Amino acid sequence: GGLPPLVALLRSPVEAVQEQAVVAVRNISANPDYDSKIVQEGRLARLVAVLGSSSEAIQEQAAGALHNLSVNNENKAKIVAKGALPRLFHLVRTGNDRIKEHAAVAVRNLSVNPDNESKIVEEGGLPPLLAMLRSGDEAIQLQAAVALRNLSFSPDNEVRIAAENGIPAVVGCLRARDPKVHEHALVTLRNISGNQDNKVRIVQEGALPVLIAAMTTPDDGLRDCVLAVLRNITLHPENKVKFVREGGMPPLVALVRSLEPRVQEQAAVVLRNLSVNVQSKVRIVKEGGLP
Repeated sequence: GGLPPLVALLRSPVEAVQEQAVVAVRNISANPDYDSKIVQEGRLARLVAVLGSSSEAIQEQAAGALHNLSVNNENKAKIVAKGALPRLFHLVRTGNDRIKEHAAVAVRNLSVNPDNESKIVEEGGLPPLLAMLRSGDEAIQLQAAVALRNLSFSPDNEVRIAAENGIPAVVGCLRARDPKVHEHALVTLRNISGNQDNKVRIVQEGALPVLIAAMTTPDDGLRDCVLAVLRNITLHPENKVKFVREGGMPPLVALVRSLEPRVQEQAAVVLRNLSVNVQSKVRIVKEGGLP
């Protein structure tokens, strides 16, 4: 029965008392057997409230507690319902690196819930996430990349990500040092490249050379994503010519000759898209794609 009085101390006017209480709550929240007890009976609202503390120590502990609580699928909608998103976004923008990372992980976890996808965007989540995507801190960049990938599964967010000038940031992640960031960025590009306007913008932002180079990756998952993006963007007439001009035909033809049926099929779809263009038809034959 120690949890109710402990949570009550989060309202203490004494900062030192509040800090000790939130440290204890964070420690308890790490135990999945107890996290539901923190969420119930109005306790979650008090934890969300202390995210707005002027103390960085309290902010960090509160964000860490929500990081832990947001892992549980049953808690994701409840955390958002208590108004946590604006406070988490604020910490993502203004906190120190440790606070930013905890807040970013919480947002990433919350973004897994389909009901939260639109809410995160509607409540202003895209600008801070895109800013994090440009961060020089790889850990923060990774959390933002995962969150954005989750959000990109919503058809409504295809347009919203582009409207917030998110495509340059996502394309930029294709050159990140962390291969996990590459992977999440590729999934995001795959999801948003179904939009006709996005097909052009992705190429305009310099994605083609990176995508073409990545066709030769030995990583099956990455190659599948690359081919999915190329399949989508080569449907646009402007991109067919640019793909050939950037030297995409030789590695594509090589993939068509792969011994793996799945790879053959994906590469053949891209080749089919290109074959509609007169210049591409000639290049396909010259590169030995016909046999």
